[in-house]
Amino acid sequence: FSGFNSPNLAATVRRGGAAGGDAVLDALALARDSGFQAVRVFADPPGLGLVRPVGPGQWGVEHDPAALRTLDWVLAQCEEHGLEVWLSLGDYWNADQALGTPLGAEAYVAWADAAAQEAAAAEGPRGRAAR
Repeated sequence: FSGFNSPNLAATVRRGGAAGGDAVLDALALARDSGFQAVRVFADPPGLGLVRPVGPGQWGVEHDPAALRTLDWVLAQCEEHGLEVWLSLGDYWNADQALGTPLGAEAYVAWADAAAQEAAAAEGPRGRAAR
């Protein structure tokens, strides 16, 4: 089993238009022909703003509503080339430091903690939902 990391496939399409799409198709064909079986793709390449979590359980398209269609095209092309996709929803533990945005794994953990505290508060002192 072998795979490769190509986090910017969607960004290549978005920035390069038809030529970017052709470059992605060439890369996927080369990977398949070289015996690769999987590829790691970012749902939101750093700094491009395709698709990103914007809050607990909330996903946003921040810059362009066509972003989801771009990502969908990349995923469909990976499938067409026989490549399993590992879709990475984030790349940075602390994107605030890396990119200046309040995202990344630290934010996801904070959101989960806040949700757990809200759930516990809603259950009240006896562990049942407050009425």
